[in-house]
Amino acid sequence: MYLYEAEYEELDDISFFDNSNKYINYFYEIMNSDLSILRVYNSMYKSNYNKKTNIKPRANNNYYCDCIFHNAEDLPLRILESKKSFTCYACGIGGTIVSLLSWYYGITKQESIELLHAYINSETNKLSKRQLNILKEIIQYYNSPEIEELFEESKRKTDYLNNRIERYINNNNSTIIDAEKISKRLCCSKEYVKKFIPDNKRTKENDIMDMWRFF
Repeated sequence: MYLYEAEYEELDDISFFDNSNKYINYFYEIMNSDLSILRVYNSMYKSNYNKKTNIKPRANNNYYCDCIFHNAEDLPLRILESKKSFTCYACGIGGTIVSLLSWYYGITKQESIELLHAYINSETNKLSKRQLNILKEIIQYYNSPEIEELFEESKRKTDYLNNRIERYINNNNSTIIDAEKISKRLCCSKEYVKKFIPDNKRTKENDIMDMWRFF
C-alpha cells in the first residue's frame, strides 16, 4: 500500500458502513484535526512493549520506526505525519490512523473512527468500555517530549533538503523536465521537486515530449 492511496482505500471501506455518511464526515474530521499519528503510534508502542520506540526522523514529516505489528526492530515502518498514514515495508501492513487502531487492537473500523472522533471532540462518554481502555493506552505517552524533538529534527532536515533543491535548480538552470533527475539525485519525490521550479521554467512535460516527435 502506497501512503497516498491510504485515505482513498479507507473511504472505500467506509462507504459500505451502515450510516456511511456519518462515518465519512467523522473520518474527514479526524484526518483534518491536529491529532498526531506519530504520537499515537509512539504511545501504543511504549504502552505495549514498555520501552522507548526507535524512531528516525526524515524530511517532510516522514519517520521510520520499529514495527509494532511483527515486532521488528530494524525501522521498517514508515509514518507520514501530514497524511496520518503508515506502511510497513517488511510485513506490508498499512493505512491511516483509523486502520492503525483497528488492526492492532482487533476492533472494527467503525469503532476506531468513533474512538478517534470522540477523543478530538471531548465526547468520550459515548465510548464503550473497550474503546475507553484503548483510548487510555494511546494517550498514555501521547505528549512525550521526545516526539517534539523528532518534529524539530524533521523540520531541520526539510529546510536542508529545500535549500539543496533550490541551490541545484539555480546552479544548473533546471526546468520542469529535470525534476526526475533532481529527485533521484537528492532522494526525494519528483512531485516535491516540481514545487521549486520557477514559473518561467514550467513548460509542460507533455509539450516537451511532443516537440521530440518532430525530429
